[in-house]
Amino acid sequence: MQVLGPSGERWKLAHELIRCGEAEVICGSVSIMRDTSGPRASGAIQVSILSIHPVEIPKERQAAEVAEGRAAVRQLLESDVRLQALFDEFGVSWAYVADYGNGRVLITDLPPD
Repeated sequence: MQVLGPSGERWKLAHELIRCGEAEVICGSVSIMRDTSGPRASGAIQVSILSIHPVEIPKERQAAEVAEGRAAVRQLLESDVRLQALFDEFGVSWAYVADYGNGRVLITDLPPD
């Protein structure tokens, strides 16, 4: 589900989708979902910073995309204490991924923010 920001009816639904792990929520270049499926599900919230560039982009551009993605997540957390509560309750893992439309490729796991 795509949302423009942390307000309105779509955000309420997005918040519930994150909490229960039923679907991914995308806001700009950030994907947020809770890992609840499969035998190795951790139950943690997975934040993925999405790059539309190929994996072989310069390190400087990668660093800029990661910084922009982390800033976007911080803004969401500052705007919605309920989202922060979910992050605190379930824990968070971070990744930087190449999103090529039909799928995604992990570029790297990221340390906590």
